[in-house]
Amino acid sequence: VIRDWSSDVCSSDLNALLQGVLGKNPDFLAVWTCWEPNAFDGMDATFKGTQGHDDTGRFIPYWNRGSGDMTLEALVDYDEPGSGDYYVLARDRGQEIIVEPYEYQVAGAKTLITTLSAPIHDAEGRRVLGVVGIDINLAAVNTMVASIHPYETGWAVLISNSGVLSAHKATERIGRKFVEFGDRTLRDKAMQAIVAGQPFRETEYDKERQASILKQFVPIWVGQAKTPWSFMVNMYEDKVFEKANVQRAFSILLGLGIAAVASVIAIVVARGVIRPIHRTVGMLKDISEGQGDLTKRLEVKSKDEIGDLGCYFNLFIERLHGMIVNIAGNAQMVASSATELS
Repeated sequence: VIRDWSSDVCSSDLNALLQGVLGKNPDFLAVWTCWEPNAFDGMDATFKGTQGHDDTGRFIPYWNRGSGDMTLEALVDYDEPGSGDYYVLARDRGQEIIVEPYEYQVAGAKTLITTLSAPIHDAEGRRVLGVVGIDINLAAVNTMVASIHPYETGWAVLISNSGVLSAHKATERIGRKFVEFGDRTLRDKAMQAIVAGQPFRETEYDKERQASILKQFVPIWVGQAKTPWSFMVNMYEDKVFEKANVQRAFSILLGLGIAAVASVIAIVVARGVIRPIHRTVGMLKDISEGQGDLTKRLEVKSKDEIGDLGCYFNLFIERLHGMIVNIAGNAQMVASSATELS
C-alpha cells in the first residue's frame, strides 16, 4: 500500500518511471497506474483525449509490451465491476490484491492475465487517490509450470483463489474452473483448503491408466493480498513407489529358501524410498504452514526420482519468489521515486 502521495509529481515524470520499471522487468506484461477524477493534478479537463488519458482526461497510463515493444496506451474498463477489478477492488478495499485470471485487451489482442494492484493513499491515509499495478501474462507462467514433470509422468497446476486453472499442461483447461474436472467431492474439499490458504493432499483414481494419482496442494501468498493461490503437484502412485515394487518382485523370485533374507532386504529398500517421500511431504507442509515463506526450500538428499520432486518444487518456488520480489520491489519503487520527485 502506497501512502503520502505528493501532488507535485507531473505526468511525464511518472510515465518515465513506469516505463523504466517495465523495461527492467521482461517478465512483466505491463505496468500501469489509474487515478480518481482530478486526483492526480486536478487538470483532467486539459488532458482529455491525450496519450495516457481517455476522453475523461483522467491519468490512466498503461505501459505494456503486448506488441513486443513497449507501448503507452490508456487503460480501459477501469470503472467496470468485473472487467475493471484490477482497479476497482484495490480502490474500494484500500488494500493490495491479486486479481483472478481475466482477459484484457493488450495491443489489440485479448490476453489472459493476472494483476497485482496496490492502492495509493493521501497523506492522511483516509482517501484512495489511485492505484498502481503490474500485469503478468499467464501464458508465460504456464510455460514455466508446464516444464515441471515429477517422476517423468507427473505434472503441476496453478490454481487461483476462486478455483480458476491458471496454468495447466492441458492448455484448453486454462481459464476454466478446477472443480469441473475429476471427482467433484474431492475437488470441493480441495477448494475449501485453497480458499483458506491451507495445504491439502488427496488421492484420485485414474480409470484410463488404472492407477492412483497423489495430489499435493501448497498455498501461495502474494504480497499482502488476502486471497492465496495454490500450487498443485500430481504424481502417479505407481511411479512414486516404482523402486519399492521392483525390489518386492525381486525378493519373491528368490524363492522360499531365502524368503527370510529377501524380506529383510525388501523392508530396508522400502524404508529407503518411503522415508524420503515422507520428508518431502513434510517439507511441503512446513512451507505451507510458514504463511507462504517462499525463501524456504526442500532439502534434497537423493539423486534419484525421489529427489526429483524436491528439485521440481524448489525450481518453481525459486522462480515464483523472484517474480514476487520483483513485483513488490517495483511497486515500492514507484512510491519511493514519486516521493523523491516531490
